Amino acid sequence: MFVRLFSHLQRYRMIYLFNGSLLISGMISGGLLFSRQSTESLASLDSMIQTILSVDYIKNPEMIQNNLVSNLLLIGVVFFLGLSVAGIPFLTFIMFSKGVQIGFSCMLYIQTYALKGVAGILFTLIPFILFEMISFFILCAVAYEVSLSIILATFIEKTNLSLKSVLNHFLNYVLISLALVLISTLFKIYIMPILYGLIQF
Repeated sequence: MFVRLFSHLQRYRMIYLFNGSLLISGMISGGLLFSRQSTESLASLDSMIQTILSVDYIKNPEMIQNNLVSNLLLIGVVFFLGLSVAGIPFLTFIMFSKGVQIGFSCMLYIQTYALKGVAGILFTLIPFILFEMISFFILCAVAYEVSLSIILATFIEKTNLSLKSVLNHFLNYVLISLALVLISTLFKIYIMPILYGLIQF
């Protein structure tokens, strides 16, 4: 298992570095975007974060269902973009926007709860998005590879690409991403209330 994991990381290291750069750039942009918010906007955002930090949110079946459905739809979008020659710009935007969301949320925690917000980030925000981010980080990396392979085979090398082989390879990682999203859902239902209980805002 560790050999396969090491092999995977070696194969996709440049793509992971690229994705990591996008994520960090997005986080910085999210922080800058937050700093430009008006006082009125910050007041409305404060009520939003109170809802997010509510244990009732985590235990609410409708909220969990909506979160699961949105993640499954995003996996489907990434899958189809990976099979497109025009998918790379959109995949780049998805990864960057994820970074913006994280950066904005981190600044919101710190703005609302000062130093205690750092504990909130470590104990609530990061665990909340951990498995989802791993899922999309892996899937976007493979989607980049598939999209690049299609572009190379179609426009540069002028070779035939085995669609069956590409689909089998891609679908393996789609299944891994689906498993991680399901783990994330179970984590939010059973573990997150405990973590939220450790932080008394």
